[in-house]
Amino acid sequence: MILGIDGGATATKALLLGAADKVIGRSRGAPSNAILQTEDELYVVLKTLWEDLAPHAKELQAVALCLAGVANEKAERKVEAVARLIWPHVPLFVSHDLRSGLYAGAPTGEGIVVISGTGASVFARRASKELRGGGWGHVLGDAGSGYHIAHMALRNITAHYDRQGKHGALGRRILRATGSKALEDLAAFISRTEKPRIAELSENVFREALKGDLESKKILKIAARALASNVAAIAGRLGGRRLPILLTGGVFEKQKIYRDLFARELRKDLSWARPELIADEASLGAARWGRECLLKAKRSAKKRLIRHSASSDLAMLLKNVKIDEISTEENNPRTRQLSVLPIAQAVELFLTEDAAILPALHQASPRITRAVELAAASLKSGGRLIYAGAGTSGRLGVLDASECPPTFRSTPGQVVGLIAGGALALQEAVEGAEDDAPAAKRTLKDLKIGERDCVVGIAASGRTPYVLGALEYAKSVGAATVLLTCNAKLAQTQSSRADVEIHLATGPEVLTGSTRLKSGTATKMVLNIISTLAMVQLGKVVGNDMVDLHPSNDKLKVRALKIYMGLTGDDVKTAYTALLESNWHLRMALQSSGKSHLCQAGLPAKTSR
Repeated sequence: MILGIDGGATATKALLLGAADKVIGRSRGAPSNAILQTEDELYVVLKTLWEDLAPHAKELQAVALCLAGVANEKAERKVEAVARLIWPHVPLFVSHDLRSGLYAGAPTGEGIVVISGTGASVFARRASKELRGGGWGHVLGDAGSGYHIAHMALRNITAHYDRQGKHGALGRRILRATGSKALEDLAAFISRTEKPRIAELSENVFREALKGDLESKKILKIAARALASNVAAIAGRLGGRRLPILLTGGVFEKQKIYRDLFARELRKDLSWARPELIADEASLGAARWGRECLLKAKRSAKKRLIRHSASSDLAMLLKNVKIDEISTEENNPRTRQLSVLPIAQAVELFLTEDAAILPALHQASPRITRAVELAAASLKSGGRLIYAGAGTSGRLGVLDASECPPTFRSTPGQVVGLIAGGALALQEAVEGAEDDAPAAKRTLKDLKIGERDCVVGIAASGRTPYVLGALEYAKSVGAATVLLTCNAKLAQTQSSRADVEIHLATGPEVLTGSTRLKSGTATKMVLNIISTLAMVQLGKVVGNDMVDLHPSNDKLKVRALKIYMGLTGDDVKTAYTALLESNWHLRMALQSSGKSHLCQAGLPAKTSR
C-alpha cells in the first residue's frame, strides 16, 4: 500500500493505492507549498490528511509527496523532515507536483506534463533525463497560468481606462466580480487578496473571450503562446522526440477554449503535438511514482548487500560471528543420516532429540523463576512485558504476546511482541533486519519504555544485534531485562547483557543450525511460563481457571460457562444469564454473583449440583 500526496496552491490531495492500482481511500485538504509555508503549516496539512486515511491504511509501505515549491534539495529536506514526524518508520520520497502530474498521465514516467492552474510550469522526463521550465512563482514565472491571465487582464483594464476614460466589457465584468465600483476599489481589493483568489479572476477573461471580446482573446493568446514556447523549448532540449504531452491544472481542466488555443499555438512549434488532459488524479500519479521509487530502493539495497558481501573481509566476518561459540550451530553426530532415513525412523529421531528439552528447562528453572518475578513486578506496577527478537525468536515473542489478550483479557499494549523487520518479518525473511541494533533502540524509544517495564530479549544464539541493541537501550532507561538463549556456551562467560540470563542447554539441532526446531520449542515453553505465571501473579487465574478469559467465540463462551459454574456452584442457566448481563466479562460476572469470596485464592470448594 502506497500513500500518494499531491499538493499545490489550490488544495492538497492524498490517495491510498493498493495492489493492481486499487484505490483504497482519498482525502482532500488545504493548499501546500514547500517554499511559502513553514514546517508547522506543512505539518498541519499533512497530518490532517493522514488522520483521515490512517484508519484505511494497513501495512503502509511508502509515502510519496509531490508538493509545489519543491525545487531544490533544501525544499526536499524540509518536506522530508516534516513528513518524518508523521511517518517515522516508512520510506519517504519527495518531489515536486509536476512529477505527480506526469505519472498520473503516463504511468511509465516518460512524457511532458504542462500545468496551468493558479501557477504554470512544464516538466519533462525521458529515460534518466529530466527538465523543468517555468514554475518560478508569479513574480519570476508562471507564464500561461490563471494568475498570469488575470494579471494581464488587470493591467489591460487599467490601461484601457487611462486611455479612454471608461471601462470596456472586460473591465466592467472584473469590477463586478470583485465588488468594486471604481479602480480605486479594485486596487484596494488586489492589495489584500492572495494569489489563488486573483488567479480566479481569469474566469472573467474566458467568459468575455467566448462572447467575442477582442482584448480578452488577445490576453489568452499571449498566455497560450508563452506557455507553448516553454513546452517547445523543453521538447527541443530532450532531442525533439515525440512524447505524450499531458495537460493538468484548474485552467486547462475547466477551460476548453484555452486548451484548444494552447494546442494550436504548440503545433506551430511542434507539428506532432497532440496535448491531452490527464485523466487520472495527480495524487494517483504520486502513488505510482512512490511505488516505482520503492521498487528501485529495494533493488538498490539488494545490490549494495551483494557488493558488500562480495567485498567483506572473510577474517572479520568469522571474527564477528564466532560460530564455534554457538551451541545451536554445532553439527549433531546423531542426525547425520537424516536425509537417507526412512520417514518412520526420522520421526523417532526427532522425538528422541526433543527429549533433551525438558532437562534443559529444569536445569534453568531458578533463572526462569527470576524472569517470572521480574515480569510480574513490571505488570503489577503498571508497566509492560516486552519481547524483542528476530526470525523464529521474534515470531515466538509476537505469538505469545498476541495470545495474552484473549487468554487473560490483558489491556492493549500490556504484553508487546517486537520482531526485527516489523510485521513483514512475520511471514518472510527481511534482509539484514536482525543485524540492525539501532532499529530496536528506535522502536523501544518510540514505545517510551522506562523503569516499570520488563524487556525480554529472545535470541537462540544470544548474539543477535537487534536483541542486544534492545537490551542495551532497556538497561539504559532502567527497565528490567531478561536474555533468553539456547546457547549453553554463554553460561560459561561473565556477562552484563541483562539482569537475568537464561541459557538453555538444548544441544545441537537435528538439522544443523535450524533453531526453529529444539530451540524454538524450548523458547516457546519458557515464554509460555513467563507470561502465564506473571498473569497468575496479577490474579488473573484462580486454581487453574482463567477468570479473565475473553470469550470471543462459541467455544470460549462454553469454557466461560464451565468456569463460572465451577467457581460458584450455580447451574448453567444462572451462569448464562450472569455472563450475558456482564457482556461476557467473566470476572465481572463472578464479582456480581455474591460469591466473589470464592475467587480470593486457590481452588474453591466444589458444590454438588
